[in-house]
Amino acid sequence: MVGSNAFVAAMSDQQPATHLHRIGRGGSQNVAAAAIAAGLGIALSVVVARSFSEADTGLYFAATSVVLLVATIARLGTSIGLVYWVARLREIGRAGEIRSLLGIALRPVLALSLLGAVVLFAAAPVASDVLLDGSDTGTQLLRVLALALPAIVVFDTLLGATRGLGTMTPTAALDRVARPAVQLVITVGAVTIGGIVAVTAAWALPYYGLVVIAGLWLARAIVSDRSPVDPGLRADFWRFTWPRAITSVVQQARQRFDIVLVSALRGPAEAAIYAIATRFLVVGQLTNSALALAAQPQVASLSATDRKASIASLYRSTTTWIILLNGPLYIGVAIFSPLLLSIFGEAYVSAWPVTVTLCIAAFIGNGSGMVDVMLSMTGRTSATLANSLGALTTQVVLILALVPTWGAFGAAIAWGASIVVINALSVIQLARSDGLHPFELGTGYAVLANVVAVAIPASAVAVLLGQTWGALTLAIVLCAAGYAAFTRLFRDQLHLAELSRALRRRR
Repeated sequence: MVGSNAFVAAMSDQQPATHLHRIGRGGSQNVAAAAIAAGLGIALSVVVARSFSEADTGLYFAATSVVLLVATIARLGTSIGLVYWVARLREIGRAGEIRSLLGIALRPVLALSLLGAVVLFAAAPVASDVLLDGSDTGTQLLRVLALALPAIVVFDTLLGATRGLGTMTPTAALDRVARPAVQLVITVGAVTIGGIVAVTAAWALPYYGLVVIAGLWLARAIVSDRSPVDPGLRADFWRFTWPRAITSVVQQARQRFDIVLVSALRGPAEAAIYAIATRFLVVGQLTNSALALAAQPQVASLSATDRKASIASLYRSTTTWIILLNGPLYIGVAIFSPLLLSIFGEAYVSAWPVTVTLCIAAFIGNGSGMVDVMLSMTGRTSATLANSLGALTTQVVLILALVPTWGAFGAAIAWGASIVVINALSVIQLARSDGLHPFELGTGYAVLANVVAVAIPASAVAVLLGQTWGALTLAIVLCAAGYAAFTRLFRDQLHLAELSRALRRRR
């Protein structure tokens, strides 16, 4: 048996492109859905920012950030725990235990989310005093969101299980497309009939329907028979998941709590400026998430049979893809940030230094690729926890030191510093523990493509023609042509052949 397993692992390591194709297929589906989600999310932010004052807009972003942070706590890390264990059980021939595994994960999550909803509803006045502006409006927003908390938590958990089954369709269709689309439509209607409380309710309402759809999809997808459950499954699942639970909270705090802290330290209006300045950054985060979600079950499956050569190949190739996908976005947004921010209203144009700072930090962060996925899916959740805590500590300390004086710009510096800290720690640990690193010839070509084909021509157009929509259009045309030519010339080094074959096979 041992010899057979070794033979299978060796043969699989000779064909790492198989799993790369799967990531390409799932990732391409997710990237397309992420692009739609990003556009819908920006449209939603434009509607809110242009319909309400900066103070009300800041309350909206801060309150939704609070409930998403609470939801992450209540989820107990089960989203990624289910990805890992569902994929693992399928890989080692124990798929019949998946139904029991879902019960192990969902029962405590549902109980904790219900408790969290009650606590948040009751403590809303106090939370509004501490985190928002202490107004009755802030209290109402938190209470409206508390009612949706269980649906938000269970929905995300169920989607994690579907990804463990090897499909990205529910995540792409429900979370990336349906949710923001319905939120936008209901929000437009809520703006015409009510105030910021109605708009916040419009943001929360779609989760109720989506959790039902996700549950029905999962019920049909998993195997109907129940195999005898390994007595150690519960302990093994939570041993893997509990460090990830804390890590998820820390990561969500890094992504969301900065808005809340800016609101607490400088008021909701400043929080609105900071939140709007980060809107275009969310596009790149969605792209990273799209590839990461596709990669999680593949890396978990490879890790189950200790195929390190394949994991190393996936890591380096996907890092190249991330730089290729996100680099032009960050560079273009940074160069034309005053123009792009004007779509939210003239009050937000002054936030362009915040957007530029965030884009620079995000571009640097791309160089580490999906390092968090690699650490987590190879079982090193404790390392991801330690790294996330270090990054969060850096961010909070700098926010407390810089935001009172510099406002949103200080929060941007703090976020950028936390990106450098977590990526540096993670890359070093992964290299020491597994000999894995994200760097190859393709990553260098990807960076060069961004500099030569995007940064230089876009900067030249902006200097010559200024911050105008005509200049942006010309820059997009020139950069797209140059980028296409460069990537086609070096398509082998950039692994575009594998991606192209994956897309053709998916179609």
